[in-house]
Amino acid sequence: MSAVDYTQPASWDRIIGLLEGAVEPRPSANCGRVQCAADWQWRPRLHDYDLWLALRGSGTMRIGPEVFPITPGTLFVLRPGDTGWATHTPDDRLSVVYLHIDFFTGEQPARIDATLLPARHVPFHDPTHLDLLLTRIVRLVAARQPLAAVEARLLLRQALIAIYQQDALNHGVASAGLDVRIEHVVAQLRSAPEQRLTLEQAAAQAQLAPGYFSRLFTREMGESFRAYALRCRLERARHLLEETTMPVGRIAASLGYESTYLFSRQFKQHFGCAPRSVR
Repeated sequence: MSAVDYTQPASWDRIIGLLEGAVEPRPSANCGRVQCAADWQWRPRLHDYDLWLALRGSGTMRIGPEVFPITPGTLFVLRPGDTGWATHTPDDRLSVVYLHIDFFTGEQPARIDATLLPARHVPFHDPTHLDLLLTRIVRLVAARQPLAAVEARLLLRQALIAIYQQDALNHGVASAGLDVRIEHVVAQLRSAPEQRLTLEQAAAQAQLAPGYFSRLFTREMGESFRAYALRCRLERARHLLEETTMPVGRIAASLGYESTYLFSRQFKQHFGCAPRSVR
């Protein structure tokens, strides 16, 4: 149960104040993306905050007196002082991405009012976007590039925004106010970018004329349908480049590209670097 009343505009004002104010969320070096061992058990005694997202597998987590099932897309927002335990099914081992974070005022750690925090248990129907954000942060924490820490902190704010929006949605409040017809299309584009959904097909799914659908999509999402679909494909490509050993040509083909050259050109235009340089 969330302590935040998402139906109240004042609650959103406080959340915005938290994410834009003097208190800065920062990732710690205690983070990773792992598959748990068959005999894995976890008994946390937390001194900081922890974002813990299940990607695959099944299990159970207890936090204080509450017990929650763990399934793909289950996010736990743990906080200082939380205790409990977690186990998983050895034949269905958990894969998770976890990120310990803290909040700072200047260089001093700060504790956040509990009424400003999302629920401890935040299920995601489609965790793809959050997975990409958290995984990218994990990689940046380990990187030595000059701007890695800056990018990691910016992405952490994006991740927290996504968590607040999902927590609100789980409590019956569509925080982004996205038209449900567009929301369904967006979910498909993000979960299956390789399907190459055309504007006409998407409009038919939304039961709208293509011209009206195109205008509505741009108004709701802030970019055109084609630009958003391309971004979803390229973000999935980057995820595959970072998380698998698939050759560039095979990744391009899996996302519907007939030409590796075209894929590489679009990737470089979007991310500012060639696909091979990501590895």
